[in-house]
Amino acid sequence: KYDGQFHDLYIRTKGEDSVLHFRHLKDISKQLGVETSGYFIDQVEEIEEDVFDHIHSRMTWWNNERREKFKRLYGFYPQSFETLACNPDPGWIKPFLFDQSDENSRFYRDEQDRFELFEADVEQNRKNLPPGWIDEQTRTHAKSWVQRFLRGSWDIKGGAVYEDFDPDIHGIASFKIPAHWARFISLDWGTNHPCAVHWGAVDEQSNLYVYDEYFAAGKIVSQVAEEIHKKTKMHNAAPRADEFGGLIVWMDPSTNQHHGVDDRTIMDEFRNHQVYGVNANNIVDAGINKVQERLKHDAEAKPPIKPSLFIFKDKCPNLIQGMKVYIWQPANSQGISSGRPVKKDDDAVDSLRYLVMSVLETTSPGAKPRRKNKNEMDNYIMAHFMLGEGK
Repeated sequence: KYDGQFHDLYIRTKGEDSVLHFRHLKDISKQLGVETSGYFIDQVEEIEEDVFDHIHSRMTWWNNERREKFKRLYGFYPQSFETLACNPDPGWIKPFLFDQSDENSRFYRDEQDRFELFEADVEQNRKNLPPGWIDEQTRTHAKSWVQRFLRGSWDIKGGAVYEDFDPDIHGIASFKIPAHWARFISLDWGTNHPCAVHWGAVDEQSNLYVYDEYFAAGKIVSQVAEEIHKKTKMHNAAPRADEFGGLIVWMDPSTNQHHGVDDRTIMDEFRNHQVYGVNANNIVDAGINKVQERLKHDAEAKPPIKPSLFIFKDKCPNLIQGMKVYIWQPANSQGISSGRPVKKDDDAVDSLRYLVMSVLETTSPGAKPRRKNKNEMDNYIMAHFMLGEGK
């Protein structure tokens, strides 16, 4: 049956007819009022998490009267089913499936409510494919496509802006940043969506290390400023703005827009808390290009191409995740693409873009030569409090 909007398949049974509803899940409004005893969702990684949550909430779970009626007709109680099919994807579906048993995750479920995960890659199907097909696909497609669709990597997003990003290459373990490296702080402001702050340092070869982050929604300026000062004090050096400990922070230029009765800006509010904002370069195309240039790597090139952007993955989990899910806007029905990134889950990557554009080609001078002193206490003071080399 087609009613002009939906297709439904009716199956005549002993009791009430069973109906299979066929729906496209892009628009949550089309799912309102649906009651179901089960569902199968294909390409679940392509829908929003709130759409899935709504479909999941429409399970009727069969009241006692209907359960008993069903058993009289068929000899057994009805069973509900929930089945998902998807390509590997680093968005919400990855933690939904992999963090079900993690009590610290928002995706934690009681054992009896967990989805069972079955994974497969192309090698398991090699005998059923034409000879040479896998090798041809591997040779003629981008590395990111091969890793996702043939090898089953969950860390690559379709249409990724930063295709060269590899958490195993650009994500590194944290280490103590040398005191003489130039420091930078960037901020992407948000209240109803997360405010993202990142700390970066540049070495003598202009390699950029993102060594810390602050990421939280629903905070006011004074709270964010307090966290910026607190985190900065944990490190052994910082970009200073004045002798009172004020900090220079490269901010989203929107923080300098006037608002309110007294015509104050968010940047003005930060200044009251000794956080001195500087308008970051917010030219999106140029910023994305500079990030892409720093991510570029090819170990097989001659000479090898080495990346110049590294992220402390134990300190910046939100940035690592943001890099994975930052994608281009898909083409419209006419096949035309805007060439712009999707404005969603981009807070951390926007902050990174401001950081990269503030650094540009900055390099740090070599470390000052260390003076030797026969007095061990003098050496200790020099190392720990002047050169920042102590643990």
